[in-house]
Amino acid sequence: MENSKADDLSVMDRAGVAYWDKIWSEKSKQKYNPYAYDNADLTKIIDKWLINTNKSDSVIEIGCADSIILPYINSMGYPTVGVDYSQAGCEKFAAQSPGSELHCADMFSPPEHLIGRAGALISMGLVEHFNDTRAAVAALAGFLKPGGTMLTVIPNMYGSVGFLQRVLNRTAYDVHVRLSPDDLADAHAGLVDVRSGYLSAVGYGVVNHGYKMPGRLIVAGLARFSTLLAGIDNHLGLPRTRAFSPHCWCIATKPA
Repeated sequence: MENSKADDLSVMDRAGVAYWDKIWSEKSKQKYNPYAYDNADLTKIIDKWLINTNKSDSVIEIGCADSIILPYINSMGYPTVGVDYSQAGCEKFAAQSPGSELHCADMFSPPEHLIGRAGALISMGLVEHFNDTRAAVAALAGFLKPGGTMLTVIPNMYGSVGFLQRVLNRTAYDVHVRLSPDDLADAHAGLVDVRSGYLSAVGYGVVNHGYKMPGRLIVAGLARFSTLLAGIDNHLGLPRTRAFSPHCWCIATKPA
């Protein structure tokens, strides 16, 4: 029965370990700046997510790899734990976040001492890589203690972001399940106080160009344009929409 279950989960995973080992061998992100205009929405969402989390509670990120968020949260005084099934991702995380505990493990078969441990849990661009989004979210919820809060952030594969991803790097597009904020909220069945929405007004830097030309130049140009609009958004308040927002978010709580 165990082998059958593992096989089912392998089929459900659209990307797979080899895909992520390649990604994390190539890619590296800049340190998170909570005060940058283009991070304003995410910083606000993080504050909402952590508002009831005690500084003694563990904060876990599943799919930590090249995380920019967990080092930031660790700097806020929370004990942090990273979990990833990619060996390359784990090595990169260990180098970039030495203050965090690290487990190179599958979220569907986690170390027993991590089950029910987290006061707060985050995943950034994870659950949309599984055909059964509810099963992926349920696996994440297993890490939460009763009353713990989960923040799920995924790329918005609808609208212009999804269109560019499909055109510039179809391989990366195909490992995603397209989900709206409502779809994401529905996937958090069994949790309570579920809220969801679009994150940021615009942000084309999320598009994976695959390090190929001319896509690399196109995304770089659009990313600079996005930063300009983020500054305008900070003063005027642009709408968050299906057509232009780069991400969707969902916050939900495990019943006490």
